[in-house]
Amino acid sequence: MGALTTRLPTLRELILENVRSGRGRLGRSVVGGLQSWKLQFEPSSDNQLTPGGEKEMKELAQRFKERFPTLLGCDFSSEAYSFRHTDSHRTADSARHFATGLFGSAFKVNLPEPVKDDPVIKFYKTCRKWKEEVDDNDESREERTRFRCGPEMQRVVQNVSTRLGFSEKLLFGLFCQ
Repeated sequence: MGALTTRLPTLRELILENVRSGRGRLGRSVVGGLQSWKLQFEPSSDNQLTPGGEKEMKELAQRFKERFPTLLGCDFSSEAYSFRHTDSHRTADSARHFATGLFGSAFKVNLPEPVKDDPVIKFYKTCRKWKEEVDDNDESREERTRFRCGPEMQRVVQNVSTRLGFSEKLLFGLFCQ
């Protein structure tokens, strides 16, 4: 997370410099948003849910409720619903805000203690087959690499780079030959 606290503001400044120099193709509202943008988290709170994350969890829950009204149509009761999370503040807060999005703030959802290496949430911690066939297997990543390095994704990267005013393609973690 620490690298992002310097890279994102630097990228923002580079993009705005491109705009001032007449490079790139960004609309006024995008430029205005970039000009007023501020990093909204502190590196010391990288395990905390951001205000934007809280809002997203509530909205995600509301969309679930709209799409599955018969499944999620009744009021909250601890007998009918339970929420699981891992052992971090961020995931507990995510579960709490998701529950608020489903049932509103009038219902108090008590979260259970997280289960260490929960086999539902962290199946990969206990699944030997996944460990052997996916995690320890370089071949399992071939499709992802073909996608990242394929012509479609490279066109997207080039288009985004051009739109932001860069003459070189942005890399953002894509390591293609």
